[in-house]
Amino acid sequence: MSPANDPAWWTTFFDERYARVGLHGIPDDATGEAVTFITDRFDLRPHDLVFDQCCGVGRLALPLAARGCRVIGVDLAGAYIDRARADADARGLRCTFHQADAHDFVAPEPCDLALNWFSSVGYDAGDERIPLMLRRAFESLRPGGRLAVETVNVARVLAEPRRWHVETVTDERGRAGTLIVEHTLHFDRGMIGMRWTFIAEDGVRDERYAETRMWLPHELGRLVARAGFSDIELIGRPDGEPITASGRRLVVSGRRPS
Repeated sequence: MSPANDPAWWTTFFDERYARVGLHGIPDDATGEAVTFITDRFDLRPHDLVFDQCCGVGRLALPLAARGCRVIGVDLAGAYIDRARADADARGLRCTFHQADAHDFVAPEPCDLALNWFSSVGYDAGDERIPLMLRRAFESLRPGGRLAVETVNVARVLAEPRRWHVETVTDERGRAGTLIVEHTLHFDRGMIGMRWTFIAEDGVRDERYAETRMWLPHELGRLVARAGFSDIELIGRPDGEPITASGRRLVVSGRRPS
């Protein structure tokens, strides 16, 4: 079933297979680049408290905690939260993880930085629920606290459309296979559709669908401002300069007024 027919597709998409193929498959240097960007851009210091919305298995939360931060993470996928807790406990990291809906969850203590990374703010095609997640981030911050929302840079997608890519991957059972990700631009709904097809060595196929919003930078910036944030910046990654059509990713930052 496609996301157009299943508006809550993410409740089943993010399972153990996606965690292995889509999250653990991200190269360590890419994760390290993101963590360094976050730490440097937002001047994180030891003991600062970070709120990680849609934290998944702790891909960012754990290395941020390893650098000395305290982290509060939330994700709807209970299996991901269990894994993040176990990894944090095993490494003695100062992380607290909650299984909850990020549209509703407010961090239990005021945070210095709120993160919404890897396009998590764009899964919903409707306009009603997305502002709720941004507002929960606002409510989770101390006065003067910062927000960072990271997503795909649509300007580059439109200028250099990537229709598909193929990877050799290993699934959650350790089986090698092939992952094919096909992209479709749905201009009528403003969404980027992704069909993920995993083909195991024995030929068994697992096909599933996901999608994310085609945010133009100013559109996402306005949503962040409407959630109450000031000092809005539109930043390109990985260089940290103002966004251009060549940047791979878009970061919108804001500040909760003091």
